Amino acid sequence: MGGLVREVRLPGTLKQFGNRHIAALTIKNNRMIALVSLFGGLELIDLGEIPAPLPSSLSAVASAEVDGTKTNMLLSEEAEPIVRVLLAELESAA
Repeated sequence: MGGLVREVRLPGTLKQFGNRHIAALTIKNNRMIALVSLFGGLELIDLGEIPAPLPSSLSAVASAEVDGTKTNMLLSEEAEPIVRVLLAELESAA
């Protein structure tokens, strides 16, 4: 379990999402990962190698207001820019 979850950014570091929590599921280097931003932080969760039939471009993003008033899944055109931001943060922290 030691390498499964890694803190990438401390809370309050990311300002791009304003008052929203973000959870993204995507594929990087043939591994399924979750990128979770809570209170402006960023956590990476490695879910393991992807099964062969999954497309390598699979992504899903959920957003929740910090005050709990609204939660929703984002459409792919809204999700892709968010996934790009999260992956860029992950790369810059490496």
